[in-house]
Amino acid sequence: MNNYIYFFATDKRKALEETKAYTTQSLASVAYQINALANNVLQLLDIQASQLRRMESSINHISQVMASCSFDHTDMECKCIPEANLQTPPYYSQSWS
Repeated sequence: MNNYIYFFATDKRKALEETKAYTTQSLASVAYQINALANNVLQLLDIQASQLRRMESSINHISQVMASCSFDHTDMECKCIPEANLQTPPYYSQSWS
């Protein structure tokens, strides 16, 4: 349609200015849509990053719980066993003073 306006217009300069205005408006509209899409993608990435942080926290918690458990391979139950105290107790001697 812009070519039609320019070709049949009596005032070619005015037709050119209108064509420039339509082009500028179209480019601005495209730029706005790209900006909106980019903002939506960034928001989505922020949400996913937050979900990944929560999952990482859950996995770390599970890992800590599992590290304090030992598996009985016969029934596959997790039986939590406290860590053994490998330090020898101090030797107490009774002194008669």
